[in-house]
Order: sequence, then structure tokens, then C-alpha cells
Amino acid sequence: MALTPEVYAEVAASTAIYPEAEHYEGAYAMLGLLNECGELFEATRFEFWNRKALVKEAGDVLWYIAEVCRQHDISFPQVFRYWNHIPISEVALTSWQLHQSLFEMAGMQKKSVRDNKLDKDNLIIKLRGVALYLACLLARQGITVEHVASENNKKLLDRQARGVLKGSGDNR
Repeated sequence: MALTPEVYAEVAASTAIYPEAEHYEGAYAMLGLLNECGELFEATRFEFWNRKALVKEAGDVLWYIAEVCRQHDISFPQVFRYWNHIPISEVALTSWQLHQSLFEMAGMQKKSVRDNKLDKDNLIIKLRGVALYLACLLARQGITVEHVASENNKKLLDRQARGVLKGSGDNR
């Protein structure tokens, strides 16, 4: 059975653990997304990419996209429109476009903390840019988003079963 964006987002939500202070929840997920995109760049910066590392880091980025969507009441499937198929016209997306979206999202989060409001429509546009870049990056390596989501769910549900979701590092 195919893994849908809706099911993936439900599993992501079931594995989310945040700091006690409620007002940090939205900022925490946004900062996590920015951090994980940096780790994704690290996994792709060499000519000979490590496929396993790419899938792992892409899964972490995917999880944070789902969580940013959930925390801001945005439909994850609405943001991640290219779950299994990338139109060939979109494959030319470049990393500077991703950087621009991430930097603008950081500014949006800063203003959200300052002003206690968020431009949700603009956030959706930026999240779509990050999601599209991720899907294009994976497609260039012959990897589907569904595969990444499935591997990420396996990892998270295993950690959940063993009681080691909270913490840091890959070897939990």
C-alpha cells in the first residue's frame, strides 16, 4: 500500500516532542527545518553522494516540513504537491532558491515572535519551495519522496517503540 502525504504527516505528529513552553512550539519546528536543511546540504556537498545519508537527511527535512505545517494549521499535502512525480520543468530548481526560501522563513519566524502573527499565505509559498527543492534533489538521484517518507517513518516508529525519540544523534 502506498504511503500518502496525509498518513506521513499523522506519523510525524505522533512522534513530535517539544520543549515544555508552549510558545516555543512553532519556532522550534521552524528552527529544526532550517537546521536539517543545513545537514541535507552537508550530505550533498561532495560529488559522490552517500545515498543512505541523503535519504536520512531528506527524511529529517520532510519531518520538519510536516511539523511546521501542522503547527501553523497548513495542509501538508497542499504544501507537498509533488509526492511521487516531479514535472520535468521543475527539475532545474537551484540551491540558491532553497536558501532564499529558508532565509525568508527565518525572517517570518522572527517577525512572528515579535508581532505574534504570521503571514500564513507567504509561509505556504516558502514551504512549497523547500518541498519542491527536496523532491527535485531526490528525483535527480532516482529516489522518491515516498521512499524517504517510508524510511523516516520506520526510523521514528522504531525510536518511539524503544522510548528514544527525545535526544539527539543518529544512533539512538
